[in-house]
Amino acid sequence: MPGPHWFFRFMYDRESAAWGRRRDEPEHRDLVERIADEFANVVAPPGPVADLGCGPGAHALALARRGYEVVGVDGAPRMVEVARTPAGRDEVDATFDVHDLSAPLRFADASFGGVLAILALQHLPHPAAFIAETRTPSLSPSVRAEVNG
Repeated sequence: MPGPHWFFRFMYDRESAAWGRRRDEPEHRDLVERIADEFANVVAPPGPVADLGCGPGAHALALARRGYEVVGVDGAPRMVEVARTPAGRDEVDATFDVHDLSAPLRFADASFGGVLAILALQHLPHPAAFIAETRTPSLSPSVRAEVNG
C-alpha cells in the first residue's frame, strides 16, 4: 500500500530541483531517449500523448522534440514548475499541468493516441482504477488498431 498522498507530494516537491538536475546526467538522458524511441515505435506523432506522473518532464520534452503534441501531468506543483522551465527556455511545445493522478483524469475518453506513466503506479492507492482509465480501449481508434494488431 502506498504512503499517504500528502507525503509523496511533499517529497517530490522538496526534491524537484534534484530531479531536474538528474535529467541532465548522460545516463539519464540516454535512458529517456531510448524510452521515447520505443514509444515512437508504438505511437506515431503527433499523438496527442500524455505523460502521467511526468515529474521534471524529461520524457514529455523528449516526445515533444520528436513532434508529439504532449501534455505532462504531475501531482507535485514544483515538479511541474521544473518541467515548464526547459520547455519555455528551449521553446519546446509541451503543456504541463498539476493534477492528482489518484483522482479521475480531466481528459475526454479517447483523447490521446498514447499514454506514458513511468514510476507512477506505486504511488496510487488504487492503481487498477488508474490502469482502467488509461487502458488501450480508451485510446484513439487508429492507435487501438495498431496496438491490438
